[in-house]
Amino acid sequence: PISVQDITERIKSEKILAESEEKYRLLAKNSIDVIWQTDSNLKTTYISPSIVNLSGYTPKEFLELPLTKRYDEQSVKTIINKFNIFNKQSLDIQKEQSVRFDINYIHKNRSKIPVRLICKAIFEDDKFLGLQGTSTNISKEQEYEKKLKDQRNLFDDILETQTEYVVRYDLNKKILYANQAYSDLLYRGKDCLGLQVPENIIHPDDMIIYNQYFEKLQSFSYVEEMTIRIFSGGIYRHFNVIGKSILDENEHVIEIQSVG
Repeated sequence: PISVQDITERIKSEKILAESEEKYRLLAKNSIDVIWQTDSNLKTTYISPSIVNLSGYTPKEFLELPLTKRYDEQSVKTIINKFNIFNKQSLDIQKEQSVRFDINYIHKNRSKIPVRLICKAIFEDDKFLGLQGTSTNISKEQEYEKKLKDQRNLFDDILETQTEYVVRYDLNKKILYANQAYSDLLYRGKDCLGLQVPENIIHPDDMIIYNQYFEKLQSFSYVEEMTIRIFSGGIYRHFNVIGKSILDENEHVIEIQSVG
Protein backbone atom coordinates (compact mmCIF):
# COMPACT_ATOMS: atom_id res chain seq x y z
CA PRO A 1 0.00 0.00 0.00
CA ILE A 2 1.11 3.55 -0.71
CA SER A 3 1.58 5.57 2.48
CA VAL A 4 0.79 9.22 3.04
CA GLN A 5 4.53 9.83 3.29
CA ASP A 6 5.08 8.24 -0.15
CA ILE A 7 2.42 10.48 -1.67
CA THR A 8 3.87 13.55 0.06
CA GLU A 9 7.40 12.75 -1.21
CA ARG A 10 6.12 12.21 -4.75
CA ILE A 11 4.18 15.49 -4.72
CA LYS A 12 7.28 17.28 -3.43
CA SER A 13 9.46 15.75 -6.16
CA GLU A 14 6.92 16.60 -8.86
CA LYS A 15 6.80 20.20 -7.58
CA ILE A 16 10.60 20.53 -7.77
CA LEU A 17 10.63 19.14 -11.32
CA ALA A 18 7.76 21.42 -12.36
CA GLU A 19 9.57 24.48 -11.00
CA SER A 20 12.77 23.41 -12.75
CA GLU A 21 10.91 22.87 -16.03
CA GLU A 22 9.33 26.33 -15.77
CA LYS A 23 12.77 27.91 -15.33
CA TYR A 24 13.97 25.97 -18.37
CA ARG A 25 10.99 27.15 -20.44
CA LEU A 26 11.86 30.76 -19.67
CA LEU A 27 15.50 30.16 -20.63
CA ALA A 28 14.60 28.15 -23.71
CA LYS A 29 12.15 30.58 -25.28
CA ASN A 30 14.81 32.42 -27.28
CA SER A 31 17.64 29.91 -27.11
CA ILE A 32 19.29 28.57 -30.27
CA ASP A 33 20.43 25.46 -28.42
CA VAL A 34 17.90 22.79 -27.51
CA ILE A 35 17.16 22.71 -23.80
CA TRP A 36 15.67 19.57 -22.28
CA GLN A 37 14.85 17.76 -19.07
CA THR A 38 14.21 14.13 -18.11
CA ASP A 39 12.75 12.25 -15.15
CA SER A 40 14.67 9.65 -13.11
CA ASN A 41 13.94 6.98 -15.77
CA LEU A 42 15.50 9.19 -18.47
CA LYS A 43 12.10 9.84 -20.04
CA THR A 44 12.17 13.33 -21.58
CA THR A 45 9.64 15.54 -19.80
CA TYR A 46 10.50 18.80 -21.53
CA ILE A 47 12.10 19.83 -24.82
CA SER A 48 12.45 23.44 -25.99
CA PRO A 49 10.87 24.80 -29.20
CA SER A 50 14.30 24.99 -30.88
CA ILE A 51 14.12 21.21 -31.39
CA VAL A 52 12.21 22.03 -34.60
CA ASN A 53 15.28 23.69 -36.14
CA LEU A 54 17.53 20.85 -35.03
CA SER A 55 15.43 17.79 -35.85
CA GLY A 56 12.45 18.88 -37.92
CA TYR A 57 10.10 17.55 -35.20
CA THR A 58 7.84 19.69 -33.04
CA PRO A 59 8.36 19.34 -29.27
CA LYS A 60 5.21 17.19 -29.04
CA GLU A 61 6.36 14.91 -31.89
CA PHE A 62 9.85 14.58 -30.44
CA LEU A 63 8.60 13.66 -26.98
CA GLU A 64 6.58 10.81 -28.49
CA LEU A 65 9.61 9.30 -30.28
CA PRO A 66 11.50 6.34 -28.75
CA LEU A 67 15.28 6.70 -28.34
CA THR A 68 15.89 4.59 -31.45
CA LYS A 69 13.99 7.13 -33.56
CA ARG A 70 15.66 10.18 -32.01
CA TYR A 71 19.28 9.01 -32.28
CA ASP A 72 21.31 6.60 -34.39
CA GLU A 73 22.27 3.18 -33.03
CA GLN A 74 25.74 4.15 -31.80
CA SER A 75 24.36 7.25 -30.06
CA VAL A 76 21.79 5.18 -28.14
CA LYS A 77 24.62 2.91 -26.95
CA THR A 78 26.66 5.97 -25.93
CA ILE A 79 23.76 7.42 -23.92
CA ILE A 80 23.16 4.12 -22.09
CA ASN A 81 26.88 3.68 -21.42
CA LYS A 82 27.22 7.22 -20.04
CA PHE A 83 24.24 6.69 -17.74
CA ASN A 84 25.62 3.35 -16.52
CA ILE A 85 28.94 5.06 -15.67
CA PHE A 86 26.99 7.81 -13.89
CA ASN A 87 25.12 5.24 -11.77
CA LYS A 88 28.40 3.69 -10.57
CA GLN A 89 29.78 6.98 -9.28
CA SER A 90 29.50 8.29 -5.75
CA LEU A 91 26.64 10.61 -4.84
CA ASP A 92 28.98 13.56 -4.34
CA ILE A 93 30.41 13.15 -7.85
CA GLN A 94 26.92 12.69 -9.32
CA LYS A 95 25.79 15.96 -7.77
CA GLU A 96 28.80 17.96 -8.97
CA GLN A 97 29.55 16.39 -12.33
CA SER A 98 28.62 17.94 -15.66
CA VAL A 99 28.58 15.33 -18.45
CA ARG A 100 29.56 16.28 -22.01
CA PHE A 101 29.59 14.03 -25.09
CA ASP A 102 28.75 13.99 -28.81
CA ILE A 103 25.96 11.99 -30.49
CA ASN A 104 23.89 12.07 -33.69
CA TYR A 105 20.25 13.12 -33.82
CA ILE A 106 18.10 11.62 -36.58
CA HIS A 107 16.38 14.44 -38.47
CA LYS A 108 12.83 14.03 -39.68
CA ASN A 109 14.25 13.76 -43.20
CA ARG A 110 16.40 10.79 -41.95
CA SER A 111 19.72 12.68 -42.12
CA LYS A 112 22.12 12.60 -39.16
CA ILE A 113 22.76 15.80 -37.21
CA PRO A 114 25.91 15.81 -35.02
CA VAL A 115 25.11 17.27 -31.61
CA ARG A 116 27.02 17.98 -28.40
CA LEU A 117 25.13 17.18 -25.19
CA ILE A 118 25.96 18.85 -21.89
CA CYS A 119 23.87 17.79 -18.92
CA LYS A 120 23.73 17.74 -15.13
CA ALA A 121 21.74 15.65 -12.66
CA ILE A 122 18.84 17.08 -10.64
CA PHE A 123 18.62 16.07 -7.00
CA GLU A 124 16.23 16.67 -4.14
CA ASP A 125 18.53 16.21 -1.17
CA ASP A 126 20.05 12.81 -2.06
CA LYS A 127 17.26 11.61 -4.35
CA PHE A 128 17.95 11.57 -8.11
CA LEU A 129 15.08 13.26 -9.97
CA GLY A 130 16.41 13.37 -13.51
CA LEU A 131 18.71 15.22 -15.91
CA GLN A 132 18.65 18.65 -17.45
CA GLY A 133 20.87 19.84 -20.24
CA THR A 134 21.41 21.34 -23.67
CA SER A 135 21.95 19.96 -27.17
CA THR A 136 24.07 22.04 -29.56
CA ASN A 137 24.38 21.49 -33.30
CA ILE A 138 28.11 20.97 -34.06
CA SER A 139 27.79 20.43 -37.83
CA LYS A 140 29.80 23.56 -38.68
CA GLU A 141 32.47 22.65 -36.13
CA GLN A 142 32.89 19.19 -37.68
CA GLU A 143 32.96 20.66 -41.20
CA TYR A 144 35.74 23.03 -40.14
CA GLU A 145 37.74 20.21 -38.53
CA LYS A 146 37.41 18.07 -41.68
CA LYS A 147 38.52 20.92 -43.96
CA LEU A 148 41.46 21.67 -41.68
CA LYS A 149 42.47 17.99 -41.66
CA ASP A 150 42.17 17.72 -45.47
CA GLN A 151 44.23 20.89 -45.93
CA ARG A 152 46.94 19.61 -43.60
CA ASN A 153 47.08 16.22 -45.31
CA LEU A 154 47.43 17.89 -48.71
CA PHE A 155 50.02 20.31 -47.41
CA ASP A 156 51.98 17.50 -45.76
CA ASP A 157 52.11 15.57 -49.04
CA ILE A 158 53.50 18.63 -50.81
CA LEU A 159 56.04 19.35 -48.10
CA GLU A 160 57.54 15.86 -48.26
CA THR A 161 58.96 16.76 -51.68
CA GLN A 162 60.70 19.90 -50.41
CA THR A 163 64.45 20.11 -49.75
CA GLU A 164 63.92 22.66 -46.97
CA TYR A 165 62.97 21.44 -43.55
CA VAL A 166 59.37 21.96 -42.44
CA VAL A 167 58.10 21.49 -38.91
CA ARG A 168 54.74 22.23 -37.29
CA TYR A 169 54.30 22.32 -33.52
CA ASP A 170 51.78 23.42 -30.90
CA LEU A 171 52.23 26.23 -28.40
CA ASN A 172 53.95 23.83 -26.01
CA LYS A 173 56.47 23.14 -28.81
CA LYS A 174 55.36 19.54 -29.27
CA ILE A 175 56.04 18.42 -32.85
CA LEU A 176 52.83 17.70 -34.80
CA TYR A 177 54.40 17.31 -38.23
CA ALA A 178 57.94 17.19 -39.60
CA ASN A 179 58.99 16.42 -43.15
CA GLN A 180 61.85 14.06 -43.96
CA ALA A 181 64.37 16.90 -44.29
CA TYR A 182 63.70 17.97 -40.69
CA SER A 183 63.97 14.38 -39.41
CA ASP A 184 67.22 13.88 -41.33
CA LEU A 185 68.67 17.17 -40.05
CA LEU A 186 67.97 16.75 -36.34
CA TYR A 187 66.94 13.13 -35.69
CA ARG A 188 69.04 11.12 -38.17
CA GLY A 189 65.89 10.26 -40.11
CA LYS A 190 63.97 8.89 -37.12
CA ASP A 191 60.33 9.69 -36.36
CA CYS A 192 60.08 12.76 -34.11
CA LEU A 193 56.30 13.27 -33.88
CA GLY A 194 55.19 14.02 -30.33
CA LEU A 195 58.66 15.13 -29.24
CA GLN A 196 59.56 18.65 -28.12
CA VAL A 197 61.21 21.02 -30.56
CA PRO A 198 64.90 20.80 -29.54
CA GLU A 199 66.38 24.06 -28.30
CA ASN A 200 69.80 22.83 -27.19
CA ILE A 201 70.86 22.73 -30.86
CA ILE A 202 70.49 26.50 -31.23
CA HIS A 203 73.61 28.60 -30.78
CA PRO A 204 73.50 30.23 -27.29
CA ASP A 205 74.03 33.68 -28.79
CA ASP A 206 70.89 33.23 -30.97
CA MET A 207 68.47 32.25 -28.18
CA ILE A 208 67.18 35.81 -27.71
CA ILE A 209 66.31 36.00 -31.42
CA TYR A 210 64.67 32.56 -31.27
CA ASN A 211 62.55 33.42 -28.20
CA GLN A 212 61.36 36.69 -29.77
CA TYR A 213 60.44 34.77 -32.92
CA PHE A 214 58.32 32.29 -30.94
CA GLU A 215 56.64 34.97 -28.79
CA LYS A 216 55.53 36.96 -31.82
CA LEU A 217 54.14 33.91 -33.61
CA GLN A 218 52.17 32.63 -30.63
CA SER A 219 50.66 36.03 -29.80
CA PHE A 220 48.76 36.73 -33.02
CA SER A 221 48.52 35.95 -36.71
CA TYR A 222 51.97 36.79 -37.97
CA VAL A 223 54.66 35.82 -40.45
CA GLU A 224 58.08 36.14 -38.84
CA GLU A 225 61.58 35.56 -40.19
CA MET A 226 64.91 35.01 -38.47
CA THR A 227 68.42 33.77 -39.14
CA ILE A 228 69.91 31.48 -36.49
CA ARG A 229 72.69 28.95 -36.16
CA ILE A 230 71.63 25.33 -35.66
CA PHE A 231 74.04 22.57 -34.65
CA SER A 232 74.00 19.84 -37.29
CA GLY A 233 76.63 17.46 -38.61
CA GLY A 234 79.13 18.45 -35.95
CA ILE A 235 79.07 22.18 -36.72
CA TYR A 236 76.76 25.19 -36.42
CA ARG A 237 75.05 25.97 -39.74
CA HIS A 238 73.21 29.20 -40.56
CA PHE A 239 69.48 28.76 -41.27
CA ASN A 240 67.03 31.31 -42.56
CA VAL A 241 63.73 30.39 -40.87
CA ILE A 242 60.26 31.66 -41.80
CA GLY A 243 57.38 30.99 -39.41
CA LYS A 244 53.62 31.29 -39.79
CA SER A 245 50.92 31.21 -37.13
CA ILE A 246 48.10 28.70 -37.69
CA LEU A 247 44.70 29.87 -36.40
CA ASP A 248 41.52 28.11 -35.33
CA GLU A 249 38.05 29.20 -36.47
CA ASN A 250 38.00 31.88 -33.74
CA GLU A 251 41.30 33.30 -35.03
CA HIS A 252 43.28 32.14 -32.02
CA VAL A 253 46.82 30.91 -32.60
CA ILE A 254 46.93 27.14 -32.01
CA GLU A 255 50.03 26.02 -33.92
CA ILE A 256 53.17 27.35 -35.56
CA GLN A 257 54.76 26.18 -38.78
CA SER A 258 58.41 26.88 -39.58
CA VAL A 259 60.33 26.42 -42.81
CA GLY A 260 64.13 26.54 -42.68
